[in-house]
Amino acid sequence: AVVSTQSTGDNEFELVFAVVVQKMLQLSYLDKLLDSIHLEFRDRYKNELRDGSLWINGCDFNTEFTSILSNIENEHRVAKKAPRVMKQFTESKKFEKTAVANKALFEQDKSVASTAARLATAVMETTGLAATEKQECRYIQT
Repeated sequence: AVVSTQSTGDNEFELVFAVVVQKMLQLSYLDKLLDSIHLEFRDRYKNELRDGSLWINGCDFNTEFTSILSNIENEHRVAKKAPRVMKQFTESKKFEKTAVANKALFEQDKSVASTAARLATAVMETTGLAATEKQECRYIQT
């Protein structure tokens, strides 16, 4: 049988957690399973890992492993059955990028418009345009 492996490590205690499954099984929850097993094992046996007694006395992690596996499989099953609700565009990362980009462009355009209005006012003042024409220019600024 062709198999696939995934693993994760724990540098503090020099542990490796690995899962081996048949390649034909497409299990999308393996990362979550590995992380959960890793954290539970580490939390449960951290004192024994620190003092080295775990390797002498051994441990029985079968019950915990089975429980974690069962919980994750059930969560996966429920999530798979639940109807997938499509996100609104405003909830997407693409919108965030677009909104941020648009805001930056708007600020830049506002700055350019403000500079253009100041230049126009300065030109009118130096050329001596009538007060009514200056007033029209100020309306354009706002």
